[in-house]
Amino acid sequence: MGSASSQTKPRGRTRRPKLWPRPPGALRGAAFYEACIGCGDCAEICPTKAIELDFAACPVVRNDARCTQCGLCADVCSREAIRLTDLTRRRLAQLVARERGTPG
Repeated sequence: MGSASSQTKPRGRTRRPKLWPRPPGALRGAAFYEACIGCGDCAEICPTKAIELDFAACPVVRNDARCTQCGLCADVCSREAIRLTDLTRRRLAQLVARERGTPG
């Protein structure tokens, strides 16, 4: 049998799990979960490995400092759960230009 103290709620604040941000351009709320199929293409293509899959197999950015907002995750998202923003569109164009050896 447990003692009375083991059955009471802990005092003070309880810690909420950290909610990691979605990649730049990710749909918001339920729309994201409806669109994302958890394929992991976005995490696989991320050049800085800033994107990982969470417990629901959805992408999260675990380290904002590593995300360069290059737009590759949005580019490979076949379900458009992640979409290009103005910034990621520009950065993706620069990345493509660099790869082609043309001025960006």
